[in-house]
This record gives sequence, C-alpha cells and structure tokens, in this order.
Amino acid sequence: MTVISVMANPVFRDLKIEVILHDNGDADITEIRQLNIDNEGTEGYIVIGNLEGSEIKNFSVSDEDGEFINEGSWDVDRSRSQKARRCGIVKKSDGLELCWGLGNKNGANTYLIKYTVTGLVRSYYESDGFNWMFITRNMTPSPEMASVTITAPDLEGGLPEDSVKAWAFGFKGEVELGGGEVNVYTTDPMSSEQAMIVLLELPKGMLHPTMSDGGTFEDVRKTAFEGSDYKEYTWYQQFWNDLKSDVESLLLLLFFGLLGVLAFILALVPGESAKSCWRLSIGIVRFRSMAILFGHQPSTMPSISVEASRTRISSVPWSCGLSGPARCVWRTAMWRPLVLRRFWEEKVRCKTAS
Repeated sequence: MTVISVMANPVFRDLKIEVILHDNGDADITEIRQLNIDNEGTEGYIVIGNLEGSEIKNFSVSDEDGEFINEGSWDVDRSRSQKARRCGIVKKSDGLELCWGLGNKNGANTYLIKYTVTGLVRSYYESDGFNWMFITRNMTPSPEMASVTITAPDLEGGLPEDSVKAWAFGFKGEVELGGGEVNVYTTDPMSSEQAMIVLLELPKGMLHPTMSDGGTFEDVRKTAFEGSDYKEYTWYQQFWNDLKSDVESLLLLLFFGLLGVLAFILALVPGESAKSCWRLSIGIVRFRSMAILFGHQPSTMPSISVEASRTRISSVPWSCGLSGPARCVWRTAMWRPLVLRRFWEEKVRCKTAS
C-alpha cells in the first residue's frame, strides 16, 4: 500500500501512475508527479505497507535536470540542501518509505519515481489478481487529478476487456477497460480522507504469478466490497444485468420467448393445420439455433414450405452487413410478418373447415 506526502505547502497538480504487469506477477511502477513547491519542507516520500512477502526493487527518482543519487539508506534528519537531488529508503516494522529531496528549486517541479513491486499479482484458487492501494489516505497535499493505468505488454493485445475485471475504491472517479489497458481516474480533486485502491481479477493462465495467497479471489473481492458503493447481486440479478448489457442476446431471448408462446397458442388449433404450424415453428427454431451455434448464416433465408397449402415464404436478402445474433434478429424482423400471416391463414382455414 502506498502514500505520497510532501513536507511543504505545495499544490499537487497531477499524479499519473503507470503499472506494467509481467508474466511472473511482478509490476514495474512509474509515478509522475507535478507539483508547485515553496520554501517549506525538505523531502517527499511514499509510504508502502502491507507488502505481505513482496519486495520493492529498482527504486529511482529523477526530474527535469536528471537522475537523483540513490543513497540506499535514507537519513531524514538533514537540511533541504543536504537532501537535494538524492533519494533513499527508510525501512520500518510495517513497511518502508521511498524518499527523495525536494531540491532548492521552488515553483513547478515534475518528479519521476520508478520502482518494482515483486509479486503484485497473486495466484488464487479460481483466478489471479491483486488488491493494491496506489494512493493512501492522509496524503498532504492531495492531488487535484490522479490516474492509474495498468498494462501487460507481454500479452498479445494486452489485457482483454471481455475477461479481465477491475474495480476501484476510495475516491470519486471511473474505471475503464479497453485498448488492452485498465484505466482508473478521478473526476473530482481528491481530499486527504480519500484513497485510490484498485482490485484487478485476471483469468487463470493469462499470467503465471510466482506468489500465491491461497484461498479464493472471491473472498478478496467480498472483503474489498465491504463498505463500498458496489452491490452484491444474486445469480439471477447478475444474469439479468449481464443480459441487459448485451442487446443482441436480449432481443434473441425475447423473440424465442414470443415464438414459444405463439406455438403454444397454435397448439390449441385442431387438425392438420396445427401440425403444419408446429412443424413450421420447430423448423424455424431449429434452423436459427443451428445457424447461431455454428456461427453460419446463409446469404438468403431459404424458402420454407407450408405443407397444408403448398405455399412458400419467399427468400429475403440479408441487410445492414450484420453478423451473428444481430444478423439473426434483423433477418427475423424482416420475414416474421409473413410467418405470422401464414399462421393466421391456417388458423382461420381450420376454424372454417370445422
């Protein structure tokens, strides 16, 4: 868990955090801080706690004038000039602090801090992932804007949005997945009471973490959700939410539901026309189901014979360049009136005959 603090009265304009995930679960983190500082204070620092077996390596600091000298162990009891253009680590019982001197240049400054966290991504029973606090509460000053971008360049295409899950906590902002990245960012300036925590879940086998926390990621997620704005859903609520977000599947479900109701009503019609209607209904369902299952759609809808009258439903060309379920729904919308008309004619003929 991390926190940056600056022992002065600066204005923290922007904090950008870039996280690069590696196959073994390690992460290279780059933090870019844009601040306006004055004569107060001597150093900036990042507090990292709850490492739980992870290590911090390759720590470095630089600014517009070049890289700082890494002293290894850091002495906090020095003047501002003695700390200028130097950096180091303070080890504590519950973690450590990454420190650097503010330097003698007041006004606008940009600091580039880099370090590696080993074992950021952990292995769990059903999936892999992490729950990491990138910005901790009680940071003074707090950034006016902040963002975390997570990438995995070793993966072809990056992090796929259809299988990676991400949540964020502790601030007002957004989480976006796309372009092979996970982007977390604020929409309002942060306060000292706020934090930026990211929970990321990856499918098994996407990466190969060397460190394991044991247990399930579901337990980690439930713990993270406690006291948050995220809601827990039952399986059917989650199914309905997912379905509403997939318009194609929703339209297909509604169509086949209506077709099933129609077939049930027509089952009440006696005689040969009822059998024809049943055959036509089942044929449509079978044809459409097979087409969707195998991902194949013919260029035109094949003619369907209605045995009772030997009439045919004419072929209608495909439209709009759609594919898959959307193509099926569009196609159905074009020829369904003809089918319903044929059903109605058969029903009236049956009643007249009886």
